[in-house]
Amino acid sequence: MKVKMNTSDDENEPTDPFKEKIEHLKRAFTLNDYMSCEETRDILKTNHFQKYCDQCEKEIDKWYRQHCDAAKRSLSTAMYYDQNATKLGLLSRLVYDNIEKEYDLEVFYDDPILADSLVEKYDEIKRREEEEKRLRRLEILAETPNACKKFDWATKTYK
Repeated sequence: MKVKMNTSDDENEPTDPFKEKIEHLKRAFTLNDYMSCEETRDILKTNHFQKYCDQCEKEIDKWYRQHCDAAKRSLSTAMYYDQNATKLGLLSRLVYDNIEKEYDLEVFYDDPILADSLVEKYDEIKRREEEEKRLRRLEILAETPNACKKFDWATKTYK
């Protein structure tokens, strides 16, 4: 008796209950959408800061301590008085405040439940953005002196 093996990818692929939600998040939302929702913005900023602490802060610590040690050996006063690297936190924060932030949306694709607040507030956010666009257009229109007047080509004046 021969056993027929099914080689179809559909049957062998595990069903992920969040697969549709992840695809919707990828398709429907941009970084600006995530940043316009307070909860998702906080998640992105916290995640970015944690990655910075895990990766860059160690390098800054190593660099700072090397320069403090070099200053002590050469009797330089530049970092001589910072014996215990007490100013390291200030340097680290200065660097973090001045780097270009590249937020990673994968945190929402890995755990789509984190984006529920964005999905719930999406309509409100879009309505608010449309209202802001409309107000900006009205401001531009109000600043333009002849915007509501018609131009008479025969007399070459606005009426």
